[in-house]
Amino acid sequence: QQVAQMHFGGVDITTDQSRVHQLQILQIVDTRHATASIIACHLRLIMPYSPPDAKDWLTRQYRCKIVAWQSVVTAAATRSILTGSKHTMSERLIALASGVHDGNPPKVSAADMVRIAAGAGYNSVGLWVAPGENWRSSTSGEVCAVLRETRLIALDVEVIWLQPGGKPDPMHHEIIAIGGEIGAKNCLIVSSEPNHEITKYLYEDLCEHAGRAGMRACLEYMAVTEVKTLDDALDIVNAVNHPAGGILVDPFHHERIGHKPEKIREIPEHWLSYAQLCDMPECGVITDPDAYLVDAIDGRLAPGEGSIPVDAMARALPPELPISLEIRSRHYREQYPDPLERARVILERTRAFLTNMDEN
Repeated sequence: QQVAQMHFGGVDITTDQSRVHQLQILQIVDTRHATASIIACHLRLIMPYSPPDAKDWLTRQYRCKIVAWQSVVTAAATRSILTGSKHTMSERLIALASGVHDGNPPKVSAADMVRIAAGAGYNSVGLWVAPGENWRSSTSGEVCAVLRETRLIALDVEVIWLQPGGKPDPMHHEIIAIGGEIGAKNCLIVSSEPNHEITKYLYEDLCEHAGRAGMRACLEYMAVTEVKTLDDALDIVNAVNHPAGGILVDPFHHERIGHKPEKIREIPEHWLSYAQLCDMPECGVITDPDAYLVDAIDGRLAPGEGSIPVDAMARALPPELPISLEIRSRHYREQYPDPLERARVILERTRAFLTNMDEN
């Protein structure tokens, strides 16, 4: 914070978690006073240097010996600073979710998901990662190259779906490892394990892997899984209490389970790494699982186009929290078959929605 005050003005980067502050946490020993302390150093200060050179520079600059170097941001976020990202540090991250595309997994390649998001004007992107299906040995390198070229941030990878059985799944670890390779900030997790104690064990395992990969493990609640409600998600994430943990809010599932918008405020801000946004034509709960899934995959609209109180939900979130536009929509797929045009229209309408929120 002292460094930030000296060079970048008054924002408190140690407590402001709503903005995209690319930080490294350095545990140091002050050679003058022989006391252990922690400082946060804004990476823009060390932009010309690689991480090893940056350590040497900090040692000389602050007369301290670095005894640990723990990254709390992703490789993509670091890269965006070190390469001079075109997106400003205070700009809210708005990602094109992988679910906007046709198919499950999407028919477009992972690298093309990045290109489409960049071409449509997004500053970040969500990626569907299915090893052996849409993700092969060369895919991570291709995606990293396109992320560097477009200077986009990978906001999340999905989906890690916990199944009954009680044992960690190596495939889930692989998805997290891939997320780490491409510098993703979050991994999306849902659970069909009915025993919440087992879910906590499995979720803690995912948090450990995500933390080592520089990501947050964000548990999403939805009525067709075994983490059905926000209360379920809070119970699990609070019990595990891992620094890499998190809760993901999707307005669709929040509405369809019968929650009020204000319930989102029950989530401690430190569990919010990002959220999804969408709208729907009709309010209310859906109890039939088949109808629920069809509506989730086909029935969504851009924020502000439907009837649910998405504006109240958005206001219940931290104002600059990164968002993923989860517009799984048959209407948009049919109305805008070109994926680039579809992405562009969704972004335009979302920006209009957010601007209207700011003005009112």
